[in-house]
Amino acid sequence: MNVFDLRGPQFLLFYAGFGLLMFLAARWLRRLADPSPSATTKADDDPYVTACLRGGVDEAIRVSIVSLVDRGLLGVIGSKLQSLGVSPDAARRPVERAILHAAGSGSEVEAIVKDDEVQRHARLLGEELAAQGYWASPRFGGRRLVLYVVCAYLCAWVALHKIAIALERGRTNIQLLIVAMLVLCVALLFAVFPRRTHSGERRVRDLKLIFARVYEERASLRRGGASTELVWLAAVYGLAALPEPSFPALYELFPRVRAQDTSTSSSCGSSSSCSSSCSGGGGCGGCGGGGD
Repeated sequence: MNVFDLRGPQFLLFYAGFGLLMFLAARWLRRLADPSPSATTKADDDPYVTACLRGGVDEAIRVSIVSLVDRGLLGVIGSKLQSLGVSPDAARRPVERAILHAAGSGSEVEAIVKDDEVQRHARLLGEELAAQGYWASPRFGGRRLVLYVVCAYLCAWVALHKIAIALERGRTNIQLLIVAMLVLCVALLFAVFPRRTHSGERRVRDLKLIFARVYEERASLRRGGASTELVWLAAVYGLAALPEPSFPALYELFPRVRAQDTSTSSSCGSSSSCSSSCSGGGGCGGCGGGGD
């Protein structure tokens, strides 16, 4: 039986199944197109690199801010941050020094996050991830682009061929098929062009398993820079995972965290559920927001 002879509703059902198979095939083939991770370095060597891997450049900056506040290098005044009279050289990392300089005597958090110098140093973390094979570089070029063009062409050809047959037979109810074709082409963008590579997605899942105990015992964490567990918790699971009693200023600094808090409790309450719900390239809302 020729599938192009199917009537409208039956062909739409066929096309939905065909589109799903193409989406899954594109995801699988993208794994082959992406680079393998470097054998000499890992994203879990540095919490800021890990935060960048999970949530993007801006998320790495926010986790850096949390670390500086925890260590007493940044003070919180309402929704503003200010350097506590320490030299920027007191910070260990270039991105931390840039944040201290941008904070000065008082600046809004988002102004610090978007500061040009802070962004420049944070983007170096992304370059490190790309060099390690955990971020796609280029994101929208190379073998990924070839893969998208081939998959989108096949999806468009099937739909347009059916449309041509329908018009030839005097049928004009083709609007739903056009919409389905466009939706599928957009869905393929998400399948082929996530920021993280397949290795990066797997690394995020592995890190959540590695730090599952820290997450489960997060209520016992105390701020003050005595350990690195607080910053690692934020880096791996997102700011919404931080215990509010240990970090009361969190919700003033990052208002969106409160909206994420409920989803964190439901989707990241265990290592297994978090691994399944946050395994995609974009991540789930409770586990640190979308990729950059």
